[in-house]
Amino acid sequence: MSTKIKTFILFIIVGIGLLVALAMPRLSSPVSGSKKAQAHAEALSLAIATKNYIEELGKLPTTENATVIRILMGSNSSSRVYFNLGNSRLDQAHQILDPEGKPYSFEVNEKNVIIHSPSFGISESSEIH
Repeated sequence: MSTKIKTFILFIIVGIGLLVALAMPRLSSPVSGSKKAQAHAEALSLAIATKNYIEELGKLPTTENATVIRILMGSNSSSRVYFNLGNSRLDQAHQILDPEGKPYSFEVNEKNVIIHSPSFGISESSEIH
């Protein structure tokens, strides 16, 4: 095989590699965008569910993830379900996880319930009345 043909084949291979390298971020971006949207939706649902619990039954005994999830899923004085896990993920400690597998954090103050997704740096809140 001549040197010109070898050079041409190498040039083609390098060109294809560059095209793949340029396309990968654009192809993976919709996936991360959908995970971020999912985290927003879950965090908002959790904030609203937690707010509803507080307004109906009073203060949460803790803001620890697994305990809050058990309370919202019906382990409360009224046995009412405020949050349905659906396709949500739980870890071995029964903490609800964001789409990247990190536990959401819960924060409650006098006026708001705030849910944080550490993977995406987002927070959703619901005002307590």
